[in-house]
Amino acid sequence: PDRVIVPLRANRVTLRNLRLPTRDKKAIQSSVAFELEDDLPFEEDQAASDFVIFGNVGNESQVHVAAALKVTIEDYLGLAVPAGIDPDTLTTESAAYRALVRKMNLPETIQERPVLVVNIGHERTTLYAQHQGVPILCREIAWGGRDVNVLLSNRYSLSVDASEKTKIDNGFV
Repeated sequence: PDRVIVPLRANRVTLRNLRLPTRDKKAIQSSVAFELEDDLPFEEDQAASDFVIFGNVGNESQVHVAAALKVTIEDYLGLAVPAGIDPDTLTTESAAYRALVRKMNLPETIQERPVLVVNIGHERTTLYAQHQGVPILCREIAWGGRDVNVLLSNRYSLSVDASEKTKIDNGFV
């Protein structure tokens, strides 16, 4: 690949949307650090954070901030390198879903409305919501397709393999 981008899972990141009374990037950077002081669920010196400016209205900037524990990032990268993955960019699932929604080329009337993406994986489900192009929610639920298989298996006396096949072949939930 030309570039390798790895997203931190939603349950490893805290996200904040801020409206700051400046358009100056250096002032925004200092304001983000100040604003995060009271919001972080962990000590500031244990955190790494970054932000994206989504837009300006007058002299205000709309800023999306992501923060994670430094040890979480180190652990994540520690898994990637032995697997032969050398990421060029570390991002968040929120940013990845936002990019996906932008690539969908939704009609402008829909872009103004809230958009919800539900990704039901094997072991986890991720919920991502945005409004007017700005992420407002990215949460992970420890429940996925495997749990559907177990429920089908128990309810209809099927093997887990048979319930997986039935689910896929018939959309049977």
